[in-house]
Amino acid sequence: MDGVVRESAGVTLNWKRPADKAGVREVQSLRQMRHCQSCGALLSAPSAVSPGACPDCGSSDFKIMRFLAPAGFAVDARYEVHDDPSDTGTSMLVDPWVSARTLAWRALPDPNVGRLRTGSDGLVFWFNPGPHGHGFEVCLHCGRAEAEHQADGAGSLAGHRPLRGGPRAADERTCTGAPEINPYAVARHLRLGHEIRTDVCEIQLYDCASREVALTVALAIREAAARRLGVDADEMGFAAPPAIHPAGQRNWTAAVFDRASGGAGFSATIARDPIGILNEARDLLDCSKLGRCGDPDAVFACPRCVLSVDSQHAVEGTDRRAAHSLLTAIGRSLDLPKRFRLFGPATEYESAPLPQALSDRLGDDASNTLVVFMSGPPAEWELETWQMAPVLERWGARGRGVQIAVDASALTATDAVTRRNVVLWAQRARVDIVARNEVDNDAWLAGVVSTRGLTAWASSSASAKAVGIGWGSVSDAPVVRGATALAAPRERLDVSALLSAGGSEAIFEIADELDGPAAGFGARLRALLRARSTELAQVFAAPCLEIRYSDKYLFNPLSIRLLTEVVAAFSDYDTNVKVQTLAAKTGGGARTGPWLHRDWADLVTRTAVMEQSLVEVVPKVQVSQVQSAPHRRRLEFRTPRGSGTIFFDQGMGSWRVTDEHHDHASSISEQVTSLKRPFSVLNGLDGTFLAVRLD
Repeated sequence: MDGVVRESAGVTLNWKRPADKAGVREVQSLRQMRHCQSCGALLSAPSAVSPGACPDCGSSDFKIMRFLAPAGFAVDARYEVHDDPSDTGTSMLVDPWVSARTLAWRALPDPNVGRLRTGSDGLVFWFNPGPHGHGFEVCLHCGRAEAEHQADGAGSLAGHRPLRGGPRAADERTCTGAPEINPYAVARHLRLGHEIRTDVCEIQLYDCASREVALTVALAIREAAARRLGVDADEMGFAAPPAIHPAGQRNWTAAVFDRASGGAGFSATIARDPIGILNEARDLLDCSKLGRCGDPDAVFACPRCVLSVDSQHAVEGTDRRAAHSLLTAIGRSLDLPKRFRLFGPATEYESAPLPQALSDRLGDDASNTLVVFMSGPPAEWELETWQMAPVLERWGARGRGVQIAVDASALTATDAVTRRNVVLWAQRARVDIVARNEVDNDAWLAGVVSTRGLTAWASSSASAKAVGIGWGSVSDAPVVRGATALAAPRERLDVSALLSAGGSEAIFEIADELDGPAAGFGARLRALLRARSTELAQVFAAPCLEIRYSDKYLFNPLSIRLLTEVVAAFSDYDTNVKVQTLAAKTGGGARTGPWLHRDWADLVTRTAVMEQSLVEVVPKVQVSQVQSAPHRRRLEFRTPRGSGTIFFDQGMGSWRVTDEHHDHASSISEQVTSLKRPFSVLNGLDGTFLAVRLD
């Protein structure tokens, strides 16, 4: 820099110095990256957070890397600059850890060949493991860092001098963070890391038997995508992370990601036409073609095929010959198998993500209309995570003909909260709710009506039809499309009948009736139900004998406090209480922060605080954590005078607080005590509602 060589001796410190072991938890730049060894998911969390379970597969088998995200680097104040660049140190080049961070795998035409997935919120983690691969030891008082030489050896920062002149111990020479003075001030075996969220595309070929082959395929599909887009290949990165093979064998994926933080959309184009990209990648690896090296037996990739400036370090980690053989072999298996030709010989494989494909068809002609077939129990529809919902909302807002076809009897028979949610969402999205015809095939996912007739999309996999994050994206069967006969017009459902309640069912609108001190929140809810219904007044005249509460969104201290208040109001000392919630959060990262309404990054702590809070109210309590839970929040109750279910629209999540601090990293007992303090809650501006159904 500026014609001279300066050697970094450590990092700049922008955090609080830890005074003791507990204080280490407050060092926000110390983090850990967890790599699930069962499904390949990546999870980033503060270093003090216990691993817990993988949100994707539920496994606790992690490879954990502790790392420091440095704000900057510092030169020793005593370093003498020079202009000799011959000795600038060494660094070990390693590939980043990459994950698309989505469960939405899509099968290739033949599911036995492989699958792919793409995510706009993918995670890419670069790290420096140090020259010896054991990381660095870092003084958290002055920032001085030294490379670790052994996995279990002694450190080298004993008696070290401050990096930039301070802080100094009593001898005016030694740093106050020296291990002999402060045993918690030096963090050992840290990697230096940096993570970004960006577009990621992963293609997993089940016959890929080595990392070298997967890395070469990744380089080839990156080059093919770059040529299509007319951009430099180094706008995208590459990696070959390990993956899970359905048969339990070792496997790797070919991953391509955008280097720009936030994504640029380059790698996402691979998922729009994976078959074409794989065929082009195969041709790029054919050394016998014009412009190549001419050696059909060449093992390593070279600049004449897929290597570029940013990938030259990876040349010895490639296997061009095996990668070309693999792509040539699977090229003969990319035709759609007969068992998946749901529309006859003219059936076509849908190469693009289904929501994008349907949106493109609507954009082809202003007269095109869309119908989406909703399958499964309505109470299990997860409209919040359904990737088709934004597409329907976008085209509905433009006044286009958009419908959802439902099983009318199933929707009518479901609980009032579910019916109301579906109707309100459809009205907001300007989507018509129609009844499925008898001729509508159970395998159909959606259809587009144009001047040429009806084109339908279908899948033979039942899980592809589940309304949620995995809709239209499964790895056991491809999504296909084909022309089919137009069905008779579908009957539009009477939404007013769906919004009404009858028989043993009642709907309660809630505005500010429950607002006020958190203490007594549950008592106000119980009083409201008794005041609005004579039947409920009789049922809730005595405490509940049994309560079962299911809520997959119990992630923050505020929801735990409100749940405790509800349990306290509806039970007594002898009530049996069971609470079910998710063991790990899915569909995105935790909304963390030092506030009562922010999520715990560590759900192990969440569960402990919840159990302790409930036990202090009702001794007979059982908290169960599951990998998946019903979407609808519900409280099942049984009293001496009756039983039934309360269906909540938003569970405990409709109420808010204003700037109430909470230390998510403090001890369990301290957090339980903190939750008991006085504060007030307010309902959202739009209010909420719940329904009660008596048995």
